[in-house]
Amino acid sequence: MQMRTIVRLAALAAAVAVTSALMAGRPAKDPKKWPYDYNKRSPFGVNGHLPSARDFDAMRDAGIDWVRVDFTWDLVEPEPGKYQWERLDRIVAEAEVHKVHILAILGYTPRWASAGPTIHHPPWDTAHWKEFVRTIVSRYNGRITHWTLWTEPNTNRF
Repeated sequence: MQMRTIVRLAALAAAVAVTSALMAGRPAKDPKKWPYDYNKRSPFGVNGHLPSARDFDAMRDAGIDWVRVDFTWDLVEPEPGKYQWERLDRIVAEAEVHKVHILAILGYTPRWASAGPTIHHPPWDTAHWKEFVRTIVSRYNGRITHWTLWTEPNTNRF
């Protein structure tokens, strides 16, 4: 075997060992370096996009307490002032039932507000964006405490 392959395998083995130890719930040797109490909640999460009830069951079974969910403007407000809350309301309710925290991702301009030809462009008037953010954060106030605004704005895809 080449030295590069041996080094890569050793790094992979170390990563697997560390991950296994963390997921087994072993407390850190030095609590100042990792002050997490594994007996209370898991620090691990998944990217759920728009998770289903079945996804939440799987998260519960895996001990996952966080999910990243796409709260995208283009799906919530496809026409000015006409909100479609059903899908997100269901997701938030499922998260509460399963005791999973949501990291809500806000972004993606609806075509009616986009300064470009796709949902990946910024809005032509930021007042529309501000109103959307104000509306959605108010709707889920007290139920969602962690929000991300416009993930990866430096790319054409997001």
